[in-house]
Amino acid sequence: MKLRLDLEGEELLRRRLLGMEKALRGKVLLKAAKAGATLVRDRARELAPRGTGDLAERGIIFATTVRKATYIEVSVGHRRDQFYGVFQELGVSPHVRKSGARVRGVNYTGRRGGDTRPTYTHPGHPPRPHLRPAFDQELENAIEAASLELRDAVFRETKK
Repeated sequence: MKLRLDLEGEELLRRRLLGMEKALRGKVLLKAAKAGATLVRDRARELAPRGTGDLAERGIIFATTVRKATYIEVSVGHRRDQFYGVFQELGVSPHVRKSGARVRGVNYTGRRGGDTRPTYTHPGHPPRPHLRPAFDQELENAIEAASLELRDAVFRETKK
């Protein structure tokens, strides 16, 4: 899920932000982005399915990218080592796969095509969304928190 903040309207705020040096401007934008993304991330952690893994505890993170002087992009998603979070979010349809050494199948394909590896029939599971509902529920709060943090940080840094 991506949230984009584009500074529009507040001309005084825009001028002050553009008047900062580049490193400080990036720091201010990053701080504002983290304020908004933290709300979405925390809500997604609350909604994440609990089970044997640690998806809810440490599997959901956010990353930020400063694109332009007044534009930042925030992504909230799963850690790379928590790839199965996507399967929890979207669900899995039933499917048959040929097993390797790690999966012991119960069905065999026989000699069709010379392949005698066993197959594994995965039953699939329904989606248990947690990122999309968190994004939908916290969007307004995230924008408000990021806007307030950005305004406060810009005025705080320009008064120095």
